[in-house]
Amino acid sequence: MALTLDALETLDAIDRRGSFAAAAEELNRVPSALTYAVRKLEDDLGVALFDRSGHRARLTAEGRALVDEGRQLLRAARDLEQRVRQLARGWPVELTLALDSLLPIDVLLPLIERFTAEQRAAIEAEALAAALARSVPARVRTAPPRAGSALLAPAAAAPAAESALAPTRLRVLEEVLGGTREALLTGRAHLAIGLPAVGDGGSDLVLPPRASAPLPRAFGNFDTLVLGEVEWLFCVAPGHALAGHAGTLGTTEIARHRAVAVADSARVLAPRSIGLLAGQDVLTLPNMQAKLRAQLAGLGCGWLPAPLAQPHVAGGRLVALAHEAPRAPTTLLAAWAAPARCKAVALWTRMLAEPAVQRALLAPGALP
Repeated sequence: MALTLDALETLDAIDRRGSFAAAAEELNRVPSALTYAVRKLEDDLGVALFDRSGHRARLTAEGRALVDEGRQLLRAARDLEQRVRQLARGWPVELTLALDSLLPIDVLLPLIERFTAEQRAAIEAEALAAALARSVPARVRTAPPRAGSALLAPAAAAPAAESALAPTRLRVLEEVLGGTREALLTGRAHLAIGLPAVGDGGSDLVLPPRASAPLPRAFGNFDTLVLGEVEWLFCVAPGHALAGHAGTLGTTEIARHRAVAVADSARVLAPRSIGLLAGQDVLTLPNMQAKLRAQLAGLGCGWLPAPLAQPHVAGGRLVALAHEAPRAPTTLLAAWAAPARCKAVALWTRMLAEPAVQRALLAPGALP
């Protein structure tokens, strides 16, 4: 192959610096070496990359196209180098979180901000430690340097290769019902937050705490953390026909009214429906927030997570009704299937294990 990264770097430097001589100075090479490299590339490609008819060589249209496209390849190569360095240190380039629709995105935003800050501090500390280790001769590494020692000075400026590590990019998916578990099974997500421990309507959604299940694509096994329990309220808007019902609601009466449901986001697992009655009219919406808004608008009845519904019940915007078959609380988990060396997952699970964070997840707005 005629094209190499070295050739692309040479062309990039010539274009940016405006001359072969300036580019050679930047690349620590003699101008004649650059001239030879460009001539050889032109011969190998059979294309003139520079117009040398004037006082100064200028890129031809073909040369311009090669430089522009080549810069994309150089960026991709640098990104690949960075990714390899980050993976070697346990920090993935991207981490995907599957947030179950039972939890609003608002509860995740303070944790994203905290993750970013703590990861940045950890990367900087690792870079400092690496720079210090390189600056200390092997024979004296067993003894810690004294405060004020000259051995500490080189650590103040970590090499570019260390400091260039970028924060892990976060990608958040919203999943509903079986879609949260499926996101882990199929490798679409590294960490699930708010995963129901037992899926209503199907035993194949059971995922007990500390469960171990084989996963595809070499993602390892599940590990889980109990976040807490969510209780349920059967709610309607004040203007709904059921709002004035006295006593406990039976299924016969409920079946006469439209239910509001959420659509299962699973793409591989069989889709599930929860709490629907035979022959009942159903309005299906994409997530729990949409279901809440529909019930606030009086478009139907249905079960809502208590943390989501209680503020509206207290404010008179929803009415909670007694149901003849109360819905049992749902235990929510964090579950992950990342390699043990993944520091990003470890940081997230450490945050999620904190009691204050768990309380906030089930009571939005409680995070300090």
